[in-house]
Amino acid sequence: MIDLVAIGYLMKRLGLSRTRCYQITRRSGFPAPVGVAAAGRIWRKAAVDAWIVAHRPEKTDASIAE
Repeated sequence: MIDLVAIGYLMKRLGLSRTRCYQITRRSGFPAPVGVAAAGRIWRKAAVDAWIVAHRPEKTDASIAE
């Protein structure tokens, strides 16, 4: 099963506002969304986590992942 996440996951992982997270998701290096749900765009969790490891390594602590 593929785990999908929405903007709230990114907000929690990065500790940033919804607006700032939306700005980040529009950057060319951020993973492309795999679809759109009622709550907005959705991404593969593994792709978002990999981006965080590469671009925000200080936010990779497992305690903030869940």
